[in-house]
Amino acid sequence: NAFMYFGPKIFESIGFDKNMFTTINNFVNFLSTFPAVLLADRAGRRQLMLWSSIGMTLSCIVMGVMGILYYVPVPVDPAHPEAETGYTVNNKNAGWVIAGSVFFFVFNYAYGFGPIVWVY
Repeated sequence: NAFMYFGPKIFESIGFDKNMFTTINNFVNFLSTFPAVLLADRAGRRQLMLWSSIGMTLSCIVMGVMGILYYVPVPVDPAHPEAETGYTVNNKNAGWVIAGSVFFFVFNYAYGFGPIVWVY
């Protein structure tokens, strides 16, 4: 849910269109719930949650490392010191890696912890 709420602002800070993010993110979330429906009783709820947690952990590690390495504060404009400060990514490829990691996180959440906790 945090990615749904803060995602557009994060994507705007890494140089992507926030409306495109919302569209792709919702599409990934929608499609990724089908494996949970199909596999919950076959593969087992515990297995889905285990693999989901591993995928979410890996994507958080990748996002964190990319953020530490390539996320920098936006310089304050001396003409408008009261303006809101923010952050941006100083490497376009790092922005793509962060974007992919966000979608990978949403994918893993949508087939595991998203629906399975309600029927476990």
